[in-house]
Amino acid sequence: MWHFPFYWYSVPALMKTWMDAVLTRGFAFGTGGTALHGKKLVLSFTTAAPAEEYVRGGGMGWPVKDFLPLLMQTARLCGLEMLTPIWTCGAMYVPGVSTEDDLRRVLEAADAHAERLSAEIESVEKSA
Repeated sequence: MWHFPFYWYSVPALMKTWMDAVLTRGFAFGTGGTALHGKKLVLSFTTAAPAEEYVRGGGMGWPVKDFLPLLMQTARLCGLEMLTPIWTCGAMYVPGVSTEDDLRRVLEAADAHAERLSAEIESVEKSA
């Protein structure tokens, strides 16, 4: 599982640094790079912007899924089996700015996200 906050339409810099250090030729891809072949991968992430911003012509320009092909290609190159991505939009809470209702909404969304992720993991375990 790659779990991250969606940051500038991709992974945050620290995760990109991890990917560069770990997903190397000879380990994750290329000659001899079969360490990850056949493993399952689920992308699990949150966005700060609400779902209604992620539509063609909306504030973000495109649906969330349209930002994922580069990560999907990374998984493909490494021989990972990409499972259905799980994301939650509107997961932003700023102390001192956001309201208690905002916090409650974000916590409820986080619980729902965790439940979807848990269900995906359980289905993978059952199919193994």
